[in-house]
Amino acid sequence: MTTPPRGWVADGVWPHGRLAADAPAAAVRLAATARRISEVVEQLGAAALATAARVDRGELDDLLAGTAWPTVHLIVGLETYLAETLW
Repeated sequence: MTTPPRGWVADGVWPHGRLAADAPAAAVRLAATARRISEVVEQLGAAALATAARVDRGELDDLLAGTAWPTVHLIVGLETYLAETLW
């Protein structure tokens, strides 16, 4: 996809804003994932989460900001660390 995830926000701010009616399912799923990860970051901090989940801090920041689509490695690392399904 060429549009970054936050490009699908119609009103408000990523990931809490309302997405456009024609937003792809992947953008909807990623917004929910970003909201969940932001909760964890509030508790642990982004650097600690990235280290614990063995993921790239820059990719984590991109997910939270909605500036890039996540890699499989990022999603799997976060899911493994949190022991929950994110995608």
